Amino acid sequence: MLYLENPTRGTRRMTKEIRKLGYHTGRYHVRTLMQVMRLKTVYCRPRTTVIDPDRYKYPYLFHNPDICRPNQV
Repeated sequence: MLYLENPTRGTRRMTKEIRKLGYHTGRYHVRTLMQVMRLKTVYCRPRTTVIDPDRYKYPYLFHNPDICRPNQV
């Protein structure tokens, strides 16, 4: 199976490999087949929420305030 050889192939690369095997199919048909078989491409995702331990964490200062007038907060 092509997916087990290289799970990083998306629909474009998978279509090229299937065409090399002699089957004429389109990219969207390959996409549909991958969805039916529940195959997902494995790739690195960006680590956008990694917290730097050296940076200072500011305390939360808004604990139980006494709000007694409009536009106070």
